[in-house]
Amino acid sequence: MKTRFVFSLLAVVFLLISAASLQASIEKGPYLIYPGDNTQMTVLWQVSGSETGTLEWGTNTTYSTGSVQTGEYGSDHQHKYTITGLTPGTKYYYRAYISGAWHTGSFLAAPAGTAQNLKFIAYGDTRSYPADHNTVCAQMVNTYTADPAYQTFACLPGDWVNNGDSESDWAGQYFDRDQPDALEFQANMPVMGCMGNHEYAGVLYRKYLPYPFETGTRYFSYDYGPVHVVLLDQYVSYTPGSAQYTWLENDLAATSKPWKILAFHEPGWSAGGHGNNTTVQEYLQPLCLQYAVKLVFCGHNHYYARCDVDGIQHITTGGGGAPLYAPSLSYPNVVTATQDFNFCEIDIQGDQLYFVARDAGGTVIDSFNMDNTIPPALPWSDGFESGELGSGGWTIAGKTIVVTDAYMGSYAAELGRSGSLTKAVSTLEFSNIQVKYARKTVGLESDEYLVVEWYDGSTWHEIERTQDTAWTYVQYVLPAGANENAQFQLRFVALGIDNKEYVYVDHVEIAGGSGEPDTTPPSPDPMTWTTQPNATGSTTISMTATSATDTSGVEYYFECTAGGGHDSGWQDSTTYEDSGLQPETQYTYRGKARDKSPNQNETAFSSGASATTDPQGSNEIYVYDITMSYTVGGVNYYGKATVWIKNSSGADMEGATVYGTWSGSVNGTSEGVTLQDGKITLTSPKNKGGGTFTFTVTNVVKSGYTYNPALNVETSDTITI
Repeated sequence: MKTRFVFSLLAVVFLLISAASLQASIEKGPYLIYPGDNTQMTVLWQVSGSETGTLEWGTNTTYSTGSVQTGEYGSDHQHKYTITGLTPGTKYYYRAYISGAWHTGSFLAAPAGTAQNLKFIAYGDTRSYPADHNTVCAQMVNTYTADPAYQTFACLPGDWVNNGDSESDWAGQYFDRDQPDALEFQANMPVMGCMGNHEYAGVLYRKYLPYPFETGTRYFSYDYGPVHVVLLDQYVSYTPGSAQYTWLENDLAATSKPWKILAFHEPGWSAGGHGNNTTVQEYLQPLCLQYAVKLVFCGHNHYYARCDVDGIQHITTGGGGAPLYAPSLSYPNVVTATQDFNFCEIDIQGDQLYFVARDAGGTVIDSFNMDNTIPPALPWSDGFESGELGSGGWTIAGKTIVVTDAYMGSYAAELGRSGSLTKAVSTLEFSNIQVKYARKTVGLESDEYLVVEWYDGSTWHEIERTQDTAWTYVQYVLPAGANENAQFQLRFVALGIDNKEYVYVDHVEIAGGSGEPDTTPPSPDPMTWTTQPNATGSTTISMTATSATDTSGVEYYFECTAGGGHDSGWQDSTTYEDSGLQPETQYTYRGKARDKSPNQNETAFSSGASATTDPQGSNEIYVYDITMSYTVGGVNYYGKATVWIKNSSGADMEGATVYGTWSGSVNGTSEGVTLQDGKITLTSPKNKGGGTFTFTVTNVVKSGYTYNPALNVETSDTITI
């Protein structure tokens, strides 16, 4: 009898242990998504096997407001529940019973639609190194813990993981269960983000982040208090005529929110690494100007940078955990840049916006204020998107119609035989008048032109005459007679053309600034150097002037005063590279700047500075050394490879992008940009328990130089831990 009882007891224990071992485990979450309604919040998680979950919530930790049993959705044990009936602006607490344990979090319901104040967070490029991402998350948790008003939403402009098509990358990077601060941040802050290039096909992006997308797309927008946020997908077309561009223009035109913000992955203006995205410059920037978008968030380049373009702040916040790049202040429109992991705090108080960027230690690396009450300096513009000329107030003559051959949007003006377009607009209370437009011609003979003119009340003045056959966007600063002029007119004339010959005009703007005429040159005056002239090869010398400031914009001029080099001419970039020089020859340069006001006020020249070109053949670069090391984080080991790049003359090479692969106990790729000493340290994926870490350089890229692997002192190195 006793023996039978013992066997029965053992059987029960065995069954209990077996059931426990088969119980599902939590894999992701809980995490939050804001569905775009200020009375709702969505809670999500994923487990390893089939189970029913429980979700409870309330205005305190008794969780007494609501309770629900959750089932799975999709085919991969995911749970999702949208809590409804929330009171806007109220803090809620929730807990989810998942795989035998309670997991807790909280959130702040979105404010009333009439709210004038808002605080939120932005950061991006969380991929590849979850420990670094965790460090950034720890500081963001500190932000909303110290000031609960920041517990609203976080804007993330893409590159969540290294390989967006890999389930293991989503599990081991963004949703890594070994990173407690990242898990806490996700459980208490809805993260609202867009596609990055590393999300690849985007299938898993949509799987784990089911935002309120436009049907069948990966782009969306939402309102949050006084803010309208738009998140774009740069991996389908967003040029004029595309579905996304049309949606974006309609979306921006429809919102009445006082603050409009765009987020997308690849920046139009940044500080190097990946080049500036010209599609953003050509098509999105004009929409930002037209619809008063004040702030643009991007990532892609792994650092912090801010660029000011026509008063719009383009923020690169790519320091969420991805391997850092070295930014360059020499790129156009860069205000500041720093090689740090980072995040941004945005504080809107009515018509004022206060912006702070911090590094992963919480130190302020940038700050600025913005006023939304300043009227735009655009007395008038017309992109012909109404499809007819009457709405723009044009006076037309000859064969002048609207056609679909457009520079931007859907329509442009076509001027045929005897055609002209004239617009009268008062510039009273405005100075520093500029005209901007796109134009092209078709089939013109040598004595036929598109002529553009402006009128001062008594005389027509020619701006340009052109036969350009490709769409070109141009802008001109007009003389002082155009300022504060009630009789100002702008005219486009098809001069001398006959049948089957045409000129086209699109996206016309007449812009200006209020106040007295500008007589002050840019600052600094005299001009100074950020980087003095330096050889970048045997026939090239590069230099960078200090980024000057002026409300009307700035352009730069570099003059070669000795050695027989070349002057730059006036240009927008602060960087100039003189080419076609002689090897081993000294050249001397100086630089100056001028503003883009009608007076074109110039600074004094900088001091002269000299550089000597390299010997013939010194523009080859190679790997001089690889030094291996490692770090330990908990049970995880990370290999580190410090790669040293030199040129064939033995000089350390700053700004070279090193690409390589990891093998041995780990597999993956790394890339990074060398610093002033020619070195960059690259980190492997994690591996539990150590092992062998081998790093192999696959390519080195630097403008003006050729990578020659045959010169490498070493190409690969290994460390065993």
